[in-house]
Amino acid sequence: MTTHRSRVPACLGRIVVGILLVAGLALGGTASTAHAGKNQSITVAGGQATFQHYGEILTASDTRKDGRCVTATIKWVHGDINNRILYKSVTACGYGTVKHIRPLNFDEGQWVAIQVCYTGGGKADKCSKWQDAVA
Repeated sequence: MTTHRSRVPACLGRIVVGILLVAGLALGGTASTAHAGKNQSITVAGGQATFQHYGEILTASDTRKDGRCVTATIKWVHGDINNRILYKSVTACGYGTVKHIRPLNFDEGQWVAIQVCYTGGGKADKCSKWQDAVA
């Protein structure tokens, strides 16, 4: 039985492995971890509140000719020492009106919750339950 010696130098295998490792780092090693945001939408008879995590947009839409307004409110826990709960709202008045607040500038992965209320005369009533989303 004859053994054939490879004519490829032994160091060539190590070079190929090194090139593949460097290429892998260059392609995948620099990618940042992406957080999976979560959109949320609440639809009621007279309108809608929507939080879109990409672009961090809160939207209120008035969809009924009833002389009432629709207010979308978002709340979140501020990460200071007191862990305060903060709120922002946007109100759409008049059938077909859509109003936005953007960008809200949350940290990636920040928990938020939205609610929609009918409003009239400056007072909110008939509010939905809070629903969770993730920025």
